[in-house]
Amino acid sequence: MKTCKLVICDIDGTIVVKHKKLTSRAKKAINLLQQNGIYFGIASGRPIFQIKETIKGWGV
Repeated sequence: MKTCKLVICDIDGTIVVKHKKLTSRAKKAINLLQQNGIYFGIASGRPIFQIKETIKGWGV
């Protein structure tokens, strides 16, 4: 069986809802991925500096 090594997710409307904040459920899922050695990535049309600030605000 193949093992998942990477999960990539869009930001707006996917990982965050209309209030633009990461839910505790989503944060737990990201932490669980990381604890299991699975990389988590962001796919977005936003500028990289904005993505870095967003992720920093999430605390993940």
